Amino acid sequence: MRSRRKLDREPRKQHPRFTPEPGFRSRWLPRIIIGTGLAIVAAVMVVAAGLGNPGDGQALDQSLDGILPLQGALEPRQTPISIDLAEGWVLEQLVIEGVPINTEFIDAGGAPLGIYSFQPGPGKPFESFEVGQVRILAIVQNLLNDRDQRTITWSFTAS
Repeated sequence: MRSRRKLDREPRKQHPRFTPEPGFRSRWLPRIIIGTGLAIVAAVMVVAAGLGNPGDGQALDQSLDGILPLQGALEPRQTPISIDLAEGWVLEQLVIEGVPINTEFIDAGGAPLGIYSFQPGPGKPFESFEVGQVRILAIVQNLLNDRDQRTITWSFTAS
């Protein structure tokens, strides 16, 4: 008789080195799970803190609610440039690649909300941006304090 049933065999003995000590599951397993969970929460918080800042990690100026394109973004050559100012701030001057943009080319349709934008196109200072880095400078003025004028700069890459 060659075949033996599995139940007739003697159980395999485990090597003492690989046998978990009594109480391993009740004592160490919860600690391992809680420690791993805390490490994951800490990692998520670090990543979330990094995502809260635009582009290169610099915080937005308090006069801004947002800018588009974001600092360091890769955008098409005809992408519009927008600046969303905090309440009580207005755009005094927009300069792109050293060229001051006349107010007639700036869409201030969102001005009551503090949103100003420039769309490149025919008959405007830029029909499209050159491939490469585009530098933008915005001078903003606080309506409540005449001496509080700020210069905001950022750049993006046109492709």
